Amino acid sequence: MTHDDIVRLAGYVKINVNEIESKNLIPNMESILGYIDQIQNVDIDIKQDDINKDNPILRADISNQDQISFDFMNNVPMKENGYVKVPKVLNND
Repeated sequence: MTHDDIVRLAGYVKINVNEIESKNLIPNMESILGYIDQIQNVDIDIKQDDINKDNPILRADISNQDQISFDFMNNVPMKENGYVKVPKVLNND
């Protein structure tokens, strides 16, 4: 990882990095890349078909929007005809 690499990466996210900042960032970036390299080198032997094959945890595909609305409206301090009532914030002047 070099100063030019840091500046290029910073350009992708539209931030400016000076030389002092990039020198401070290089060890952190190398450490992060080291962790990523360790993760990539982990040897796993799991087939996708074996995951949750015997005991899948499934939930019913139902909407609970009505319950969420009901719970919300029960916690609203002021309501009127099923709507949230708020104080007037604009003047007609």
